[in-house]
Amino acid sequence: MPGCIPARSSRSRYPGLTDLLTDRANGFLVLRQDFKFDLNAYLTAHPTAPARTLEEVLASGKFHPAVETNLRNSQAVESRDTQEYLAHIVKRNILREAILKAMADNRVEAFAYPTIRRKANLIGEMQMGTNCRPSSSPAASLPMDCRSGSSCLGERGVNPN
Repeated sequence: MPGCIPARSSRSRYPGLTDLLTDRANGFLVLRQDFKFDLNAYLTAHPTAPARTLEEVLASGKFHPAVETNLRNSQAVESRDTQEYLAHIVKRNILREAILKAMADNRVEAFAYPTIRRKANLIGEMQMGTNCRPSSSPAASLPMDCRSGSSCLGERGVNPN
């Protein structure tokens, strides 16, 4: 079918894809490294926010326990200026280019995929099986029904409407 990228053949057609998705944080190293700095910048730009930093959020205890480990891991990051972080930025850029090439090769402008790889958990339960792998391409998760969602990904600068 034109415009379809078969999931099973993608890894063989794009060698090295698995390596681009792998790091010591299960594919989320860049997100973990960026989160504290990006959240702190956002909170600084919004002076009426009830907290000024991620550290203040953690001290307040006003977050869901399911995200505490991720928040604390992000808070522990002292700098983004490390060789590991910069190497993963390069990997992310290569991944983004591979995604855009696959899309162009198959004449796809945007594609939808499940936000998670299994049935969604009940509210308050830890959700496993995310498909959220940072590629720095714009993506949006959309609620589809009470139990699952779909994400749409497209090229930067392209209006999804």
